Amino acid sequence: MQLPASVCSKLRRQQRLIVAPLHGSGGDLVALQQTPFSQVEVAGEEWRAAVSDVGEIQLDLERPEEAELLAVLVERGLVVVFEGMSGYFNLSTSTRYWCSRRPARAADGIEMLPRISFATLPVAGEGIGIALDFSHMFRTENALDYYFASGQNPDERKRREREFDRLRGRGDRRKGTLLYDSGSQTFSQCYFSHNSHGQKCAEVGPLEFGGERYESLHDYYTKKRSSLKVKAEDPVVYVSFRAMRGEKPVAAKLLRLRVLLDPQRMPRELRANTTIAPGVRRELSEELWRKIPKEWTATAGLTVSDTLWTPDESGQELLAPPRLAFGRGRDVKAPAEASPGAYKSYFKMRREHLTRGGVFSYDEAAGRELIVVTPPESRYWSGVLQKVFVEDFVAQVSGLAARNLRAVVIRGEQVDDIVEQLRGRIPGNAVVVFNERERSAYSVLSHELSQWSLKRMTRSRIEQAWRDRREARSDRDRRRAERAWEDLLFHSAIDILDQMRATPWRLGEWAYEACLAIDVSEGRRYFGLSLLVCRPENRWPSLLRVTRTWPKGDPKYETIQPTVLADKIAGLMAELKGDAEPLSSLLVLRDGRECGDEADGIRAGLERWKEMEVLAQSAKVDVADVLKKSVKNVRLWIAGCDGASNVLEGQAVYPDEQTAIICCTGAGTLGSRGTAEPIVVRAHDGCNIRRAASGVFALSQLNYSSPTKAHRYPQPLREVDAMLRGRVDRDMRGIK
Repeated sequence: MQLPASVCSKLRRQQRLIVAPLHGSGGDLVALQQTPFSQVEVAGEEWRAAVSDVGEIQLDLERPEEAELLAVLVERGLVVVFEGMSGYFNLSTSTRYWCSRRPARAADGIEMLPRISFATLPVAGEGIGIALDFSHMFRTENALDYYFASGQNPDERKRREREFDRLRGRGDRRKGTLLYDSGSQTFSQCYFSHNSHGQKCAEVGPLEFGGERYESLHDYYTKKRSSLKVKAEDPVVYVSFRAMRGEKPVAAKLLRLRVLLDPQRMPRELRANTTIAPGVRRELSEELWRKIPKEWTATAGLTVSDTLWTPDESGQELLAPPRLAFGRGRDVKAPAEASPGAYKSYFKMRREHLTRGGVFSYDEAAGRELIVVTPPESRYWSGVLQKVFVEDFVAQVSGLAARNLRAVVIRGEQVDDIVEQLRGRIPGNAVVVFNERERSAYSVLSHELSQWSLKRMTRSRIEQAWRDRREARSDRDRRRAERAWEDLLFHSAIDILDQMRATPWRLGEWAYEACLAIDVSEGRRYFGLSLLVCRPENRWPSLLRVTRTWPKGDPKYETIQPTVLADKIAGLMAELKGDAEPLSSLLVLRDGRECGDEADGIRAGLERWKEMEVLAQSAKVDVADVLKKSVKNVRLWIAGCDGASNVLEGQAVYPDEQTAIICCTGAGTLGSRGTAEPIVVRAHDGCNIRRAASGVFALSQLNYSSPTKAHRYPQPLREVDAMLRGRVDRDMRGIK
């Protein structure tokens, strides 16, 4: 399969042919065009291929594999179109993402570049859908020759180097991702290795690239990349490329640092422009579609719709939010009407019920002692702040747990000191107040105290909330500051209680009795399972939450070995063998796409459950993949004469009988800020996709960390993902 992929790429770039491999043909290609073409030859480093036109074929869109093939061809047609448009560049890692060369905003040395992506998918009974999406990419305003310029005085040189280290996240052990503009429309992605400390292009050499020898780096650019106008005195930095061994010298003026920004670190001027409302997104889609040349579609015999696609009534539905059960017999009923206001009230009531009645259940095995690790007293972390923070936080946790918890306060800033103090105690739960720039220290702490459950709170956020509270002058500012302080403590308390295996609330009713979630960690070194049993209280167990993680045998592949998967699934219910009433229904969710023979492992594990009599022989079992970040980048909105607005939570669209596109967040959560980002649920054989969609949406309402909002994806997947990230965090080799 590697050779056809290379052939297709060469044919596209050199001949502008839109081709894709014909599945199961052993090397045949399909070209998207009506007129015959002459034989062409293309070659790579270790291969050569001659491609001839052997005639016309007809694709049947009623056959899924042929519809998928046409979708691939249409997507590659769009790549050819963008390669012919000026003003855009793409990265070597993807041909579906294109960035504008002109920044939309700039602040604090960072540029915000508009980014466009496109993807295609078959739509049953309609043809091929094209999804256009819009986002941003951030990079430094200055190239690397600014940060490592020669001739600077020592203070200015250090200032620029510190700025570079800050932007690349050196404090988080990041090397720094660089964009290499080598003069083509495609920018290469590479990684910063080290500064050459004043070395110039004329001073680096001799070198060998592509089997050819050059006297210096300047000699190489002069002979091979003269349009880049690299000078002999231009500074050099050393970088690494994924496909090459060792470090390579590059002219610093050709490199920009790609800046990875989280909301807390993003300059306010940029943060205010990152969200794109549905109406703006609609305008951008229509404007871009008008700019895209359509000649290639006519050449291929394709008919293109002039309007955005709207599914018919049979291909969509609004999934109903579930009733939710809270502590002390309190319920939050489903919204009485399908409106943003009713949904906002539904979300708002969750926090009110938690505040008044506490969590639904509390695991007594978690104990009544809460370790709070705080910094030593300083100018900003005063003794008064220390006292009020600890008292208010423990009071918040105690109130939600409906139990009197006792705080054990440990003060320390150095990792070794904190580890030493906690190692002498029985492992349990701890809240650690950290400087946000000390992420690596937090990772080390997690590794050294792997038996502990640690909740991190950001020191600067606590200090800022405290200052706002103390310095407020008007009644309005005081009320706002008090709300911010309470919100900070409330959300942190909910997080620590969830970590202590308390269940804030449960589903009152839904389409299943249990959900089994399967996930693999980043880096594929671990995998995990999360089991949620949630059924009527007259059946035991009525409520059960179990999440486990293990090392995965082969980190090269995403696949979990089927016999291992079966054993671990069986082990989740081993303790209940003979005591539990059998489950009558089960939803199995695989985060991402099920790989290899995992289906055999799932079946074998569930057969073991039936042998253990914890799963009924006649149980209805639905298995589906959940794509949290779909490569299709599909967006849903409600179009109107005045633009567009977000759909409500639970809006589902079914492009075919096996796929559901679901917005678990929507107008009730987002309002007009940003556009709802759906997830994609893909059913396995025998799965009822509409029932699975309703189960996925119900589980997304268990958003324990933010009760007043829906979550984008189901809670069991979120729980196992969090545990896997913690596992990687504790692994010293996972610290970057």
